[in-house]
Amino acid sequence: MNEPFHKIVGQEPIKRLLLHSIECFKAGGVFPHYLFSGAMGNGKGAITKEFCRLLHQHDKEFTAHTINCATIKDIGSFYKQIYIPMIEGQKTILRFDEAHNLENKIQQLFLSAIDVSDEIEREIPTDFGGMKFNLRHHIFIFMSSEPDKLFPPLKNRMDEISMTSYKQSELGEILKRRCKEINFADQVVDVIASHLRGNPRSAEQMAKKILGYCGLKKTSTFTAQDWQDFQYVNDIKPFGLSGNEIEVIKALAQRTECSLNDLRAATNLSRSAIMNDCEPYLTQLRFMLVNKQRKITPKGMTFWQSLQSDD
Repeated sequence: MNEPFHKIVGQEPIKRLLLHSIECFKAGGVFPHYLFSGAMGNGKGAITKEFCRLLHQHDKEFTAHTINCATIKDIGSFYKQIYIPMIEGQKTILRFDEAHNLENKIQQLFLSAIDVSDEIEREIPTDFGGMKFNLRHHIFIFMSSEPDKLFPPLKNRMDEISMTSYKQSELGEILKRRCKEINFADQVVDVIASHLRGNPRSAEQMAKKILGYCGLKKTSTFTAQDWQDFQYVNDIKPFGLSGNEIEVIKALAQRTECSLNDLRAATNLSRSAIMNDCEPYLTQLRFMLVNKQRKITPKGMTFWQSLQSDD
């Protein structure tokens, strides 16, 4: 029989915590109100989905639903789209994806629904009718890549679980599991993992492309030469960097240090694209520093020089 969370690579402390919570629930307790935080693609969805499966395994009456928070515009839509079909009179687990997108009044509704008192059941009056919540029957899991944008009093009532960073070996394991029918040559998986962006989603996306490549070639092996051909055709850059991120590194290497406006002019990228799409990963790689000015690091300069020598 498969072990709990056997499909999830890494995140061992989180898996232990969730298994302990399930055992406490079986003994008659209630779940903490969990907020899973972490960058997009870091596995929040996968680990919470498995958590739901394990709870359903314990009690088959539980059903699980994933809510796109941006689609719930007001209390009325929450009542009609979520409460009536998914909560009222049922045992349910609701996963709120990108919970910071919940409209303010709905966040305030949850402030009442997940009160930290010992009360298990409560009813909240609204213009659309009373909403009854039972914390043994209704389990709410919140996920967010921007937890700082949540209503602070609501966030304060949640137990935040931060997804930890992934080791290169863990990303390689995710790749191999997704490509279980492919035989990789020695150390090729390690090389591929070094070109991923540090999260499970990038490993999944790479695996799909490799499966497509092998399907086209009608082969079940993937050699070092295959990787070189695959990398060339798919224009895969070191560390999985995007073309825009390379442009930012290039501009910084030419200037060493510059303002955001200067960087925008040099790359023809918008301020938002630089700040939200390029800087987080380049900073994570320690290729650049962001303060009032943007500055390339010695590590970033070494990387840029290595790109030049490869050309």
